[in-house]
Amino acid sequence: MTHAESYYIMRRGGMVNRFHQFPMNTRQVVSSHSWGVAMLCYVLSDSKGLPVHYPSSELLLCALTHDIAEQVTGDIPAPVKWGSVAISKVIGKMEDDFNRDLFWRPIGLELSEEEQLIFKWADGLEGMFTCYDELFTGNKMLLGPFHEWALRLTTLPPHTIGLELREWVIDAWNKLTNENSTPTE
Repeated sequence: MTHAESYYIMRRGGMVNRFHQFPMNTRQVVSSHSWGVAMLCYVLSDSKGLPVHYPSSELLLCALTHDIAEQVTGDIPAPVKWGSVAISKVIGKMEDDFNRDLFWRPIGLELSEEEQLIFKWADGLEGMFTCYDELFTGNKMLLGPFHEWALRLTTLPPHTIGLELREWVIDAWNKLTNENSTPTE
């Protein structure tokens, strides 16, 4: 595969629609989501305080490329993958095979435990912020996914900045809905 072909495939991967099972006021594609995850990795990496601690290039590459293989599988909703080990394994193998062919090596294998945690927090928070953005435009259809991501983040080891961001977006959601809907179960 040439570099041009690889780049074109990577670019195409960024065009896959997300949240296809919900009506959306603003369409989100993988490239927008991945950029959001990368920016959150930057914010979450600053947990060491000053001087600023920048994320590694491997973490940013993982953030930017983690969903490229969805051009083969489509955007499988997270609850489907979380709810079925069998589906998760099949999808995971398809995505790993695609990424191996495209990148010549799996991306993210070199991440430290701390970077893996940052990535997981960033991916979940980006989903919550996308749901909040939709609510801000008047779309109330994403309450379920918002709560699922908020709950999923409680299963991760705590991250100081991640917890701050999670609480901020929950508070912002509650102000827009005039509810106190902190996900707890």
